[in-house]
Amino acid sequence: MFSTRYDWAWHQSLGFRILALLSVVLLPIGLLAVLQTQEVTDRVEEQSQQNILALSERAAGGQHAPIQAAFGAARVIGATSVNLQTNPNDCSAFLERVVSITPVYSFVALIPPDGQVTCSSTGQAFDATAYDNFDDAMERRAASVFVNRAGPLSEQSVLIVSEPIEIDGEFFGFISISIPHDRLPTNIGIGGAETPQSILLLNSRGEIVSATAGFDAAEQDRPGEENLARLVTEPPRVFRGTAIDGQAHLYGSSILIPDVLTALAVWDPDTPIARRLDFAISPSLFPIFMWVASLIVAYFALDRLVVRQIRSLSDGIRLFASDRRSPFTDKGHLLSGELTAIERDFQRMAEDVIYDEAKLEGAIKEKDVLLKEVHHRVKNNLQLISSIMNMQLRKTTNGETKQILSRLQDRVQSLATVHRKLYQTENLDKLDAGYLVRDLVSQTARLSTVPEQHMDLQFDIEPVVMYPDQAVPLSLFLTEAAINAFKYAGADEGKAPWVKVRFVLEAPGQALLEISNSLGTSTPLAEESEMSGFGSQLIRAFSMQLRAKTEVTQDNGVYRVVSRFNVEEFEPEYREEV
Repeated sequence: MFSTRYDWAWHQSLGFRILALLSVVLLPIGLLAVLQTQEVTDRVEEQSQQNILALSERAAGGQHAPIQAAFGAARVIGATSVNLQTNPNDCSAFLERVVSITPVYSFVALIPPDGQVTCSSTGQAFDATAYDNFDDAMERRAASVFVNRAGPLSEQSVLIVSEPIEIDGEFFGFISISIPHDRLPTNIGIGGAETPQSILLLNSRGEIVSATAGFDAAEQDRPGEENLARLVTEPPRVFRGTAIDGQAHLYGSSILIPDVLTALAVWDPDTPIARRLDFAISPSLFPIFMWVASLIVAYFALDRLVVRQIRSLSDGIRLFASDRRSPFTDKGHLLSGELTAIERDFQRMAEDVIYDEAKLEGAIKEKDVLLKEVHHRVKNNLQLISSIMNMQLRKTTNGETKQILSRLQDRVQSLATVHRKLYQTENLDKLDAGYLVRDLVSQTARLSTVPEQHMDLQFDIEPVVMYPDQAVPLSLFLTEAAINAFKYAGADEGKAPWVKVRFVLEAPGQALLEISNSLGTSTPLAEESEMSGFGSQLIRAFSMQLRAKTEVTQDNGVYRVVSRFNVEEFEPEYREEV
C-alpha cells in the first residue's frame, strides 16, 4: 500500500530548502541594500539638519544684524574716542552724535581699564567697577555681549555690546554700546511654514541675551536638559529636547559670532522640515522588508510553478501505484517544459505497465483455467476409479477383500476431495485446509458408519491456509486416522460413541491436528487392530511427508492421535539438468 501522506520532516521539504537557499543568496544583496539605505538616510538627515541650521541662522538675522553692526561701530568709535579721551567733553559730544544718528543705540561709553568712565553719550561720569562683569571683562579683554534687564541710565532692558580697544598693542579699555531690546527686531523674518517659533541669542556664558518672543517665553522654551554654555563651544547642531514647560521641541544652534554670540532656534516638531527627521519606521528596515517580500514572492512562485506541480506528480504516481488510475490531466499551460516531459514520460510508462499487467493477468487466468481443468479431470478420474472399486466391492464375497477395497476406496475419495477443492477455489496456489478437514471427516463419517449407529461428531476447526503440496499428504493422513477413529469408536451401554476432530494453529506457522474417539468396554484395542498393520504404516508415511511429530495415546477410555507440523511456504521444484 502506498500512503498519500508525506512522511518527511518540514525542513526536508523542497520548498523549505529552496527558501533557505534563496535566503543565503539574497542575504548579501539585502545587507548591501541596508547599508546603502542607511547611507542615504544619513545623507537625507544631514541635509535636513543643514537646512534647519541655515533657516535658523537666517531667522536670527533680524537680531544678529544690529549686534554685528554694533561691534563694527564699536571698533570705529574706539579709535576716535581714544584720541578724544584727554578731552572728556569732546569725547562725550562725539558719542552723543553717534547715538543721535543711530536710533537703535541708547547709550555709548568708553570704559577705561580703571573703570572710571568720563566719556559717554550722556556726558555723565560714573564708576563701572560696580558692574558684575567688569572684572571678568577686563581680564578676558575679549568682545562680549551682556544683558541688563534694568539699565541704570535708561531703566529698561538693554543688550550691551563690549568691544576691546587695542592700539599698537596697548589696551585702552572697552567701547560699550547699549541696545534696548524693544529696538531689536522681534519678527523672525522668514515667513511661511518653515519658520521657527522663536530665536534665543546666547552669549559665551550661555546666558540668554535676547529672545524674539521675550525673556519670559525664552525661559520656558529653553531646553531643560541642555547646558546652554556648552552650546556656544560646540559646532552647530540640531537636537531634540524637552523645554522647561514640558513641551517637546526641535532645536537648532548656529554660531553667529564665534565665542561671542550663538543663536538657538526653537522649532515646532510638527513643522514639515522637522518631520523630515522623523521616521515612524527605520528606513533600514525597508530593505529587510523587501528582502522578506522577495523571499515570499519567490517561495510562492516556486511553490506555484515547481513544488505544487511536483507534489501533484507525486500524488499521481502514488495513486497509480495504489489502484492503477492515472489522475493526470492536461496542465501544459501551468507546467514547465521539464515537468511536462516528466508527466508525459510517466503517462507512457503507466500505459506500458497497465498493458503488460493486463497481458500477465490474462496469462494467469489462462493458467488458472488450465489448472482447474487438470484438477477437474484428475477428480473425475479418481471418481471413476472409486466407482470401479465400488462395482468390485459388490461382486466380492470375501470379507477381507471387501475391507481392503473399502479402505482403498476411502483413500481415493480423499484424493478426489482435494482435487475437487482445488478446482473450486479461486486461488489455486492456496486452499483452506480447515474446510478441507471438515469435508473429509464428514465424508468419511458417512461412508464408515451404518445408519442405525448414532455417532456424535464434534469439530474444533480454524481456517488454516496451506499449499496443495502439503494439503495432499494431510488429507491422506486425516483419512487414515478418521477411518480408524470411526471404526473403533465405542461407548458403554446407554451412551453414544463420539469422535472429535481438532485442527488449529497453536502458534504462527504451527498447526495441530488431533483426532480422538471414545472407547467402549467391548472395543478392541488399537494395538490389536489394523493400526499396527498397513494403516499404521500409511499414517507414519504421511506423517513423514508432513514433517510432523505424531503421537498415539490411549487413556481413560479415549484413543487419541495428535500430530503437530509446520505450515510450510511454497517451495517450487526445480528439475535437475542431466
